[in-house]
Amino acid sequence: MASSRKSRLASLSHVMYTNAVYFPNSRVYNGDTPGQLNYGCINRVYYAYANVTADGGVFLSDEWADARAPCDGFQGALGSLLHIKQKYPHLQVLLSIGGGASAETFPIVASNAVLRDRFARSARGLVEASGLDGIDSEYLASTPNLPPCQSPH
Repeated sequence: MASSRKSRLASLSHVMYTNAVYFPNSRVYNGDTPGQLNYGCINRVYYAYANVTADGGVFLSDEWADARAPCDGFQGALGSLLHIKQKYPHLQVLLSIGGGASAETFPIVASNAVLRDRFARSARGLVEASGLDGIDSEYLASTPNLPPCQSPH
């Protein structure tokens, strides 16, 4: 076997698949916590949701659930996830920004370069301050004339 083919096959053996889950902060109110997930087979958690203001700012949507609710012996679901992240170094935690609560403001921010810049800076600051790995932008554009639960794709 040619050495270049061997090296390609060897690199393919290290391919890692993504198994991701969403953890909405509202789950805390049902008694669910990030510690209940099986991190042996999950390598990415999308923590939902942070909201977007009309001026492009990004903020956590539920301060109690995010930072104060008792979760797995820590304060808030984010505190729990950050502790779990230390235990599972393969785990990435991304902040999902947007969702239904930001459906009206996201188009305003997306359509203006200054607001997009403010959004990016605000999101980056929140991610860095929280110790997260990045963001997931959930821009739910409304699509008129479609029945509920349908998408244009």
